Amino acid sequence: MNFKPKNWNDPQSVARAAIRLTYAAMDAAFNEADHPRAENGEFGSGGGSESKKEHPFIASFLSEHKSTTAQKEYLEKVPAEKLRTALTLASKSDSESSRKVAKLIEKELDSRADRGTSKGYEEI
Repeated sequence: MNFKPKNWNDPQSVARAAIRLTYAAMDAAFNEADHPRAENGEFGSGGGSESKKEHPFIASFLSEHKSTTAQKEYLEKVPAEKLRTALTLASKSDSESSRKVAKLIEKELDSRADRGTSKGYEEI
């Protein structure tokens, strides 16, 4: 397949070439073994399973800080920017433990905002 545009001065020609190249790269990156099929040949219902896996940060946080008190004490020391990143990670997971962590983080950020501390929400 030719990935060069027919005319470099024509934006549509360049865009079509970029699309061809993108699809070729996606095809090359697809590994059939990473996507098991059911006996009937269809892909399983595991689509989007990445969001259902617990992020390593969440698993590590929960294993290192077993009690709710220890979790809250730890979160109080974490900068707001990192808490927002952790909240995003926790929110992408469907696990019960990730939802628990997300609620703890939200409470900590809300508490900081209520106190008006510099560690609270910043304007984005």
